[in-house]
Amino acid sequence: MILGTLGYMSPEQVRGEPVDARADLFSFGAVLFEMLTGRRAFARDTPSDTMAAILRDDPPDLADTSRPIPPGLRPILDHCLEKQPARRFQSARDLAFALEKLAGGESAPSLAAPFAPAHRRITAIWAGALALLVLGADAWALQPRPLPPPVFTPLTINSDPVYAARFAPQGPSVYFSTFNIWTQTSHVQAVESGNLVPREILGPDARLLTTGPKGELGVLTGNRYRLRPDQPTGTLGRCPPAGALPRAITRDVVDMDWDAEGRMALVRQTGEFRCQLECPEGKVLVTEPQGWIAGLRFSPDGRRLACLRHPAGADDMGNVAVIELVSGQVRDLGPVWSSVQGLAWKGREIWFTASTGIVRDLCAVDLAGRWRKVQTTPTGFQLFDVAPDGRVLMAAADSETRILAFRPGHPESRELTIRNYSLIRAFDAALLPTRGRWRISGDGSQLFCSVFSFHSRLFLVEGLR
Repeated sequence: MILGTLGYMSPEQVRGEPVDARADLFSFGAVLFEMLTGRRAFARDTPSDTMAAILRDDPPDLADTSRPIPPGLRPILDHCLEKQPARRFQSARDLAFALEKLAGGESAPSLAAPFAPAHRRITAIWAGALALLVLGADAWALQPRPLPPPVFTPLTINSDPVYAARFAPQGPSVYFSTFNIWTQTSHVQAVESGNLVPREILGPDARLLTTGPKGELGVLTGNRYRLRPDQPTGTLGRCPPAGALPRAITRDVVDMDWDAEGRMALVRQTGEFRCQLECPEGKVLVTEPQGWIAGLRFSPDGRRLACLRHPAGADDMGNVAVIELVSGQVRDLGPVWSSVQGLAWKGREIWFTASTGIVRDLCAVDLAGRWRKVQTTPTGFQLFDVAPDGRVLMAAADSETRILAFRPGHPESRELTIRNYSLIRAFDAALLPTRGRWRISGDGSQLFCSVFSFHSRLFLVEGLR
């Protein structure tokens, strides 16, 4: 899109290229030329001819006008009206300096009498034009500019569901955990941007919780899935980032985090639907008697803990809470969400993904409880981590239920799925039900099955504010 006022646009505006302050200096030159001569510098009979003149023609010679104009002004005008931005004045300050020298009589003896009256008129002209330029630049700078959209870079291909991810404290690596719902196995892997082939760190019974200040990993092993597949209970261990058998720390842990000094906070399960938050280990700060706590994260200054409180069993309804570590005060922030998962600090805000319906949003809440929407995301996105430089880790989950038909002796299947979600519910008399998800036709010629698949992709997101 070409934006600008015809006759005063810079060549880069006419071409639809990016512009900066030097485009304003070209426009200033066009306005000053018109003020001095009484005619436009690039006026032509048609708009297309005018735009062509801006791109290739020089303005008329100032000597053609009957008005007395100091010769020293022409180099300044020519410098403003250069076709290439790099050859113009680079800032309004440079232009003002040149005009001040001209007004002070330093550029040419012709500025002295007998041109003194004209010189005073020119001084007033350029002073007024410069004031208009400054006011116009201020107005342009104060106009709201649309922010560029965030950039989503995939870090994994469609894979087993990603249930945790963290930036490495040093280096470009990203650590993440996947869980296969069919084999009940979980793995810790590492990946780098630009390389979609992850490397195995731990498995098949290890889940990532956090990364420590020295690069070590906090992991769970011996996992028991009592409530949800994304919230196992196991033995907390510490292992180096290259991978090794983790050194056990304590048992019955659901979640944990380290601060910059290595201090540890953890969530321990104490019953089927009961858990408690401890910091340090053994000192109970919060108890959830009928639900669960997730998303445990230290604030950047180490003075607070943030978490997600889910009061209703295995349901992910809940809210964001913050714990003041000095006073032990617990405060719930913002509303209660029908679904809330994933939490990380970004400065003094807490970012999280939550929804009140189908769409899940990336939201932020401050310590006063004021919340805002950062980004609307497709269904299934979950926040995992925010780096100090603002980069974000999120995963997009997707699931489908398919119906496949097989014929004896033919290994390939026939797709019968409709709209990604299809289940075998009933059959006519020619079809006889069998056990499980399998059905066989009455004459034995075909075999039908319902297949459920759940996968997700991990994304590095830049440009969120």
